[in-house]
Amino acid sequence: MTAADRAVAPHRWVWRPPAEDAAPRPQAAVAHGPASRALLARLGGLPPTQREGLQLTAAEDWLVVLGNTAVVPWVDGVRYAAPSPRVTTLWLPTHATLDLDPELVWRALRRRYPRSPLLLWPSPEIVLPLDRAQPADDATLRLLAARWEVELTVAAEPAVADPSP
Repeated sequence: MTAADRAVAPHRWVWRPPAEDAAPRPQAAVAHGPASRALLARLGGLPPTQREGLQLTAAEDWLVVLGNTAVVPWVDGVRYAAPSPRVTTLWLPTHATLDLDPELVWRALRRRYPRSPLLLWPSPEIVLPLDRAQPADDATLRLLAARWEVELTVAAEPAVADPSP
């Protein structure tokens, strides 16, 4: 992802905690800094069948894993995101909500970012396009590990015992 593909949010949004009954169901894990490397390592430790259906996108110190959060491994520092119920192409954190109507925020972001969907993150502030997410397969994990210059061990499927006598 290039600097043109991601950028700091163009406005100062005011974020607040969501109402307990209003927090959306997480559909992505978002990691920044050391947590992104830890999440990559945990993904590599999962057998390929447990990574099926997961997709990921990355930028410098960010890793976003999209999919069923019951399958996404937890690591220290990971937060979660979900599409806004009102604007499904605008992904927001589950731990914070905007003080503005998501439709207005989406319109402001669309003027600057033609791609969709977009993740708007409060701290550190960033806008990340999610449209180029790749499957969380062995090849994608290895490519990302090489780009970040981190060592990664990718788990294999457990061997199946031969039932023949």
